[in-house]
Amino acid sequence: MSDLGELVAQLQDEAEGAKLAAIATLTQQVNDAYGADAAFLAEQLRAHGGVMVLVGMLDDPVADVQQCAMSVLGNLLTNIFEPNAAQSLSLFDECG
Repeated sequence: MSDLGELVAQLQDEAEGAKLAAIATLTQQVNDAYGADAAFLAEQLRAHGGVMVLVGMLDDPVADVQQCAMSVLGNLLTNIFEPNAAQSLSLFDECG
């Protein structure tokens, strides 16, 4: 698992290629994560402001970025992915 703080920073890159690569990497990590790994990944994303960044990506002009952000958020906001999803949901709600 790559450094999630660095990955969250890359999600905010102005260069579309860098942003696409970062969201593709994060989506794959989320898709591959289960149990304790999923909980750790979600915790780190919350700690690095990832929920807010992902919500912002829903307005990205590139459809692939929007779809990947929605996929990652969908996992972060469900107890099936990780037991502390309520914390992610609270952050999501704060984004408006």
